[in-house]
Amino acid sequence: MTNGIPKEKIILNTWGKLAGEYQLKGVHLPTHQGSPQAIKQHYPFLKVGVSVHDLSEAIAYQNSAVDYLFFGNVYETACKPGLKGKGLTELQKITNTVSLPVMAIGGIQPAHLPGLIKAGASGVAMMSGVIEANDPVKAIKDYLSFYLQKKEV
Repeated sequence: MTNGIPKEKIILNTWGKLAGEYQLKGVHLPTHQGSPQAIKQHYPFLKVGVSVHDLSEAIAYQNSAVDYLFFGNVYETACKPGLKGKGLTELQKITNTVSLPVMAIGGIQPAHLPGLIKAGASGVAMMSGVIEANDPVKAIKDYLSFYLQKKEV
């Protein structure tokens, strides 16, 4: 990590102990895997995020040690074959109910950003839209450019 991405910018998936021992920025936990409270107790400096798939799961984390939520899949995505997107209405129910920042994930394309922002998403996470792009760096720049242009919806 000495020549790559600064560890203060890395959020590791699932492995809270490893993220804490390497003093990374945070850890992201899949739904019902790991204890946000235990991670915060041992590594209070870590940001802890959790994936949720509906309003009841989001509410369950409202008053916990969680710093942010990932909600998805908002749209259909190749990462979750056969799983219908949950949509903007469900996203907005969550953002209107919980005070935690909510990141939208799942099938996100640049054209979706205005609707996601209107629905209250604090940010977005993309996988296939970047990983499967012919030019991943350009894809990231396109998302960022579109986001900055459309932020005022």
